[in-house]
Amino acid sequence: ASVHAYLREYARTRIPADVMRFGVRVVRVERNPNGSGWLLQTTAAGDASATTRLFDFVIVASGFFAEPSLPAGLEQRLHQAGDGLVKGVLHSSQYRGNFQVANRRVVVVGSSLSASEIAADAALTASQLVHIAPHGFWALPRIIVAQASDSCPAAPDFVPLDVAFYRAVERETIGEVKIRTPGNWAKMSAFFESVCGDRRQLCCGSVTADSPQWITISDLYHQLLAAGKIRLVFGRVASLSSDRLRLLNSSEPIELGPDDVVILCSGYRPRLDFLAPDVLAELLQANQGQDDRQLNDTFCPLLLHQCILHPNLPGLAFVGMYRGPFWSVIELQARRVAAVFSGSEPAPSQAEMAAGVASELLVRDQRPRPQFPHPDL
Repeated sequence: ASVHAYLREYARTRIPADVMRFGVRVVRVERNPNGSGWLLQTTAAGDASATTRLFDFVIVASGFFAEPSLPAGLEQRLHQAGDGLVKGVLHSSQYRGNFQVANRRVVVVGSSLSASEIAADAALTASQLVHIAPHGFWALPRIIVAQASDSCPAAPDFVPLDVAFYRAVERETIGEVKIRTPGNWAKMSAFFESVCGDRRQLCCGSVTADSPQWITISDLYHQLLAAGKIRLVFGRVASLSSDRLRLLNSSEPIELGPDDVVILCSGYRPRLDFLAPDVLAELLQANQGQDDRQLNDTFCPLLLHQCILHPNLPGLAFVGMYRGPFWSVIELQARRVAAVFSGSEPAPSQAEMAAGVASELLVRDQRPRPQFPHPDL
């Protein structure tokens, strides 16, 4: 509610009334074949006819988390379900609260933020909760004990987790660290262990200190796990049918009853089907015929300079279109795009943007992959 109120007030005070267009769907964005600019094809609510207009600039801010990313074979079934259950299967986007699973056996699949939060919430009313995670993770509380530094000896006793994550005095460099080394991961692991203490063994599994560290944020997960209200199983789901769930690393399937609920915390992906195929091909840089596969790769599908611009697509920009966007980063991206498109700041050179796209390709191709493509933003 507070975010909605902020956006309404911002629009009222900063955006002229005749600028916003509601009830309009963009169905295609393509390059102007007759010169510079972009052609936008739109349809209005209740009108099947399309309107095409020419614009000098286009900013895509439709959101990285536009639609659920679902395992093969379940996508159509879950989309048809809306907010309801289809044979006991939910995507995390359809979870509204633990009233949906009261007195039922629940299986939560996933190891990122939504998985631990939903598991902890659902465990409060479920008859039994099984959490299947492909690897170990750190379950961090929202408020942690402050760690005083030489430059800030009078730190408060407790601080929000984000304050500890983004303390400037702890940074080794001003710029973004895109590819982390085993030493970077080890330092991060030591910090997480200082936060979790003796609870490390509860859900970290076989994660080593010099490999990518995965985190979740929950104030209740550790307590519920220790109390036996959550049963944590490490493994990757190989198949899901109406009566069982099979894991790749186990010959013993998890049997499912008719009243059991499976919640898939499988993440989200952007929806960019309104972009012309040649534009999408530039952004994905996928092999021939693999555009769909690359777009379904939710780690880093779009290759952009600073997650904003592409050297071969002048006049087109993206804001908030990377996995894990934060308010402050989105605002800085918006300011940068506005400055470049208005001419108040020079656009980066073709060489700069090409180098930025190349570095983004390194981020996408790194193995093993970290939890987020840009954890340092």
